[in-house]
Amino acid sequence: MGGRVRVQSAPGEGTRASFELTLAVGTEQDMQQPQLFDLPMKTLPVRGEGRLVWVVEDNADIRDMLVDLLVASRFRVEAAVDGGDCRERLMAPGGQRPDLVLTDYLMPRCNGGELLRALRERWPDLPVVLMSATQQTMQSLGQAGGLPFDASLVKPISLADLGATLAQLLHLRGGLGAVDEKHDRRQEVLAEQLKSLTSGQQQQLQALVEAGAVTDLIEWSRTLADSCQALAVHLRELAETGDLDSIEKTMGWLLESDQ
Repeated sequence: MGGRVRVQSAPGEGTRASFELTLAVGTEQDMQQPQLFDLPMKTLPVRGEGRLVWVVEDNADIRDMLVDLLVASRFRVEAAVDGGDCRERLMAPGGQRPDLVLTDYLMPRCNGGELLRALRERWPDLPVVLMSATQQTMQSLGQAGGLPFDASLVKPISLADLGATLAQLLHLRGGLGAVDEKHDRRQEVLAEQLKSLTSGQQQQLQALVEAGAVTDLIEWSRTLADSCQALAVHLRELAETGDLDSIEKTMGWLLESDQ
């Protein structure tokens, strides 16, 4: 692997140790068992209203997961096993134009950039959203100055971000209150429980999130009273995935929804 260890010591002052490791930059293809979503949600916070979405993904598990999620959210879905498969469908006569395309980038036979060019040639105004497991892919695309995607999502994908992207590009009703009455009620319960926390508890929660103290946050959630168990479980699920950003967002929209 290669590396270097340094130890500096001075009598009466102490010792400082440091090390350096040289690591290869990974690619999306190097990742095993990729995680697609970062939130423990069952449905997207948006209704598809029958819009047709093409899902282009060479990983079968991710592809199936996306299809199930979109179908449950009332989208119609056609799936392609890679970019080449999608391009063949694109060139087939009589095919129905999709309302939006969700595509991976690194795929056999035809990558996301090549697929985007083919889609733009036939349907210049078709919304195409890139999904990538690495920021490196996003950065290299920006530096190359190629055709722009309408939006990009980095895996693991925030379902809130995916829902907001679909809502914006397809002009759909979005937001956490648009899914169903059961979800609305859960949102109300979480808002009530968050508001019931003392100011000291809310400050503790904010401090733990800002410090990135995931383990302490999980333990803190277990100290909440029985009357706040829905909130405790919600926070613990997010903390266990390391999704502190979503906890901050949750605090924001829950407090706003109760005003």
